[in-house]
Amino acid sequence: MWRRAFPSTPLSAAYPSALLLALVVGTSPLALFGACRSPALPPNTMVVPHSAPGDPFAQARQLPLDKLVTGSTEGWEPSDGPGGDWWRFEATLTSSYLFTISGRAEHRPSIELHAITGNKRRTLGQTLDRLTLPLQAGVYYVNVDDNRVDRGPYALHVTRFEYGDSAIRYEDVNLLEPMCERASSLRSAVFGTFQSLPGGARTTCGGTGGNVVHVLELAAPARVTLRGAAQFEFSLDVRESCLRDKQTLVCAKSRERELAVSTELAAGRYFVVLDAEEVGSLDTGLPGAAVRGAYSLAAQVEPLASGAAP
Repeated sequence: MWRRAFPSTPLSAAYPSALLLALVVGTSPLALFGACRSPALPPNTMVVPHSAPGDPFAQARQLPLDKLVTGSTEGWEPSDGPGGDWWRFEATLTSSYLFTISGRAEHRPSIELHAITGNKRRTLGQTLDRLTLPLQAGVYYVNVDDNRVDRGPYALHVTRFEYGDSAIRYEDVNLLEPMCERASSLRSAVFGTFQSLPGGARTTCGGTGGNVVHVLELAAPARVTLRGAAQFEFSLDVRESCLRDKQTLVCAKSRERELAVSTELAAGRYFVVLDAEEVGSLDTGLPGAAVRGAYSLAAQVEPLASGAAP
């Protein structure tokens, strides 16, 4: 499910095969009505010593973004028990991330992805040497050589990756144009269903990409108040251009799944994008960030006094 092919890089040339990596998610995704859903150059390399057995989360070392770290699992014995090398990674932004791990030529283990919910761990997928997945902001744990079968030196790297077939990626004009053309008006309150869509309409303040765009038309300058609610945390963009070739005028995030934001706008046509701010359960089969849920959105328009301009 998570297996992907990438071109050769300096990292893969130096460490041509994979080591075992298990990503243990430290935060629980929010379920939506049951179904939510260049490797670094040498100057950025950090070398760390091998960790001792014990509490894996307490002893986890920091895994920085965009810096190659190296370590070794040589010297492990069966009496050490399960665990491997642990790393703590903090995702500061909701995005797609690419984890890359490589070892010596004789090593050929797999990558396992796990999630923690309460005191239970679930395996989400397996692949070889590279793993790309959407993560919402939070703390995550990476484990190397959990099976203790393949041991030796390794290199580990993580970076944001919003290209290709990533679950969270940049807006795709081929997807966005039809959405803009059929966008419904905000003349009255609207009710609909949001679904994650890789390459879909994405807000500029942390959205993940989805299928919701609406149109707001003003005959005169006005103060506009947008009020929304959803079954998930979300954000709103107000744009002069649906394709975002002009600057976004407003971007605001919900709090406890509700949002109200006001702004003064000149007469004209505007596009309002509603987008999820979270990542759902990745084993539901939903696309992209795996979020689907109902939403409502309304616009209150108050004309500005004669002669006033936003």
